[in-house]
Amino acid sequence: PKNAGTKVGTSEERSQKESFILKENQHLMRIATRDFSFIAEEHLSQIFTLLAKYKIKISLMQNSAISLDLCLEDLYLTVEELNKELQKQFNTEIIKNVSLYTIRNANLEQLNNFYKDKNILLEQISQKTTQVVTDWSPMSLISKSDLIKASGLHKLGFLKNPIASAVMRFTKINE
Repeated sequence: PKNAGTKVGTSEERSQKESFILKENQHLMRIATRDFSFIAEEHLSQIFTLLAKYKIKISLMQNSAISLDLCLEDLYLTVEELNKELQKQFNTEIIKNVSLYTIRNANLEQLNNFYKDKNILLEQISQKTTQVVTDWSPMSLISKSDLIKASGLHKLGFLKNPIASAVMRFTKINE
């Protein structure tokens, strides 16, 4: 070959570029001890065992002395069962259908623009990554019928057929 080869890997420029990742259809769960004692290792072990039992994935985790906040992905629709089991020993709160934004290499000066018009439920900032849980979704700006028309699904009867429209509600459009 006469041409130079392709280099595979990360470049300095690419590793510094700001990037956004959106995970929708998440649930924010706060778990706290009933007696305001510390969430200790044995509590965490019980919680993680139940998460595994119900096949619920953790997208973000933040703990304090007496509580644990989890942003959860519930692909198998078992978060209510998990909640019932956790409530036997803990106080729990769930906010359903939240969005998790991950911003790598965030420009902190411009981050205020991102926060504008959003209700921030949980925020975690590390050296290169900012993660924000909010009840705002970009999909809230688009009506279901506009989305169906834009995707071409109206030609398949998704606007007229109630069963097909119900399927659309459960479809992850952003994947």
